[in-house]
Amino acid sequence: MITPTQTKPLQESLVDRFSTHIELTALLGIPGAGCVALALFQQIPRFICSQAQVIFLAAEITSLTIVFILILALRASLAGSSAPTGIYRNLLDFLAMANWHPSVKVALVALIVLPQVWFLHIDRYLLFVMLKQMGARALQSGDFETKLETVAMIWQDALVGGVPLLFAMHMISRWKPQNRFLPWLLVPIFIAGVAISLFLIVMIAHLG
Repeated sequence: MITPTQTKPLQESLVDRFSTHIELTALLGIPGAGCVALALFQQIPRFICSQAQVIFLAAEITSLTIVFILILALRASLAGSSAPTGIYRNLLDFLAMANWHPSVKVALVALIVLPQVWFLHIDRYLLFVMLKQMGARALQSGDFETKLETVAMIWQDALVGGVPLLFAMHMISRWKPQNRFLPWLLVPIFIAGVAISLFLIVMIAHLG
């Protein structure tokens, strides 16, 4: 009979045995599935308004599930005794969202929150106002769906421009781990970079 204390070393040995395969799969799978999820992100607001296409919605849910599973698997692999070191480990840590510097976590929160704050600032007819006035009928409104799609589009554009900057910030924080101030000095630079990239992406989309 296998006791709980014997099960844990057995699980760890299995993770160590397949760690290379897990890491390579995550290295390709997380960015790939993430790009699919990002490209189909507008299916979520369309689902809320009962306008989503079943095939695309299923692809969106599947890709998000794959990303979640691969992140958990990669985290388990990196916790094993055979985890890689050096630049490759830094890259995998970024994909696993593990061992991030606090400044990188703050930058991620800013990347998620600030674009929506900007949208709500410039849009005087807010989504919650429509919900308050129209109730559940707002979900059937074309204007409400358009606003939800705009929110999704802003997140898409912000992530397209922000994730590479977030990765650069993560790698710099690993490059100078003994420097306590450099990672925090990069936060306002990161926010400015996201704002510039978001503006350029929107301009290019409109010109296109």
